[in-house]
Amino acid sequence: MDEGDLLVLLGPNGAGKSSLMSALTGWIRPDEGQVLLSGSPIGSLKATERAASLAWLPQHTDTSESLRVDEAMRTARFRFSDTAAQEEQAITEALRWAGMLEFRQRDLRTLSGGEAQRIHLARLAVQQAPLWMLDEPANHLDPRTQREVYRLLLDRWRAGTTMVLITHDPALLLASLAPPDLPRVHLAGMKEGRMAWILPADAPDLASHLGDLYQLQAHILQTPRGPRLQLEWPS
Repeated sequence: MDEGDLLVLLGPNGAGKSSLMSALTGWIRPDEGQVLLSGSPIGSLKATERAASLAWLPQHTDTSESLRVDEAMRTARFRFSDTAAQEEQAITEALRWAGMLEFRQRDLRTLSGGEAQRIHLARLAVQQAPLWMLDEPANHLDPRTQREVYRLLLDRWRAGTTMVLITHDPALLLASLAPPDLPRVHLAGMKEGRMAWILPADAPDLASHLGDLYQLQAHILQTPRGPRLQLEWPS
């Protein structure tokens, strides 16, 4: 995986995806080896140093605290020494990108799940880290909002942000990609806490690997808009 690539972690529940993500972001210490971020062990970095390199969206986020959206956005800028004008400009740009500018005065507790997730994506954007790591960013959302979340993520990725994300919906992800994207997208299958394989999104044997990973029948259809994945229960 190179700078500017997209790595997608796949696998059944309990395969170790979230544990790997937690180790990569420095929230847990791996039993063996070490995680390096910008050449340094991630556990040795100060919070501001880590925030300058890495933005993380966990699978579950807490929106129970009484905070306005703009206040929550400011907490993601803690590593900066901004003037008030610089901070407001950065927040405005991030909220506009996420389509949430009119929500800046809303209480987080009043947002729907989809609205809250778009605010969380805006908080990643305002942090201005070159690497985003996301644990199932669309798993709890309705189909339309899932597509919008992936549209926003891929928009940011195409603009140069390196990404690592976990998903249980590889079909939706592949459907969101265009043919020029495929060489820079890598899918990694995990089983029983280990990486079973890593393949580019345009690998000819991707369907067979996905089928084996989920114990399903998988087919990839090549269309003018890119690959389309079909997963079926075996008869």
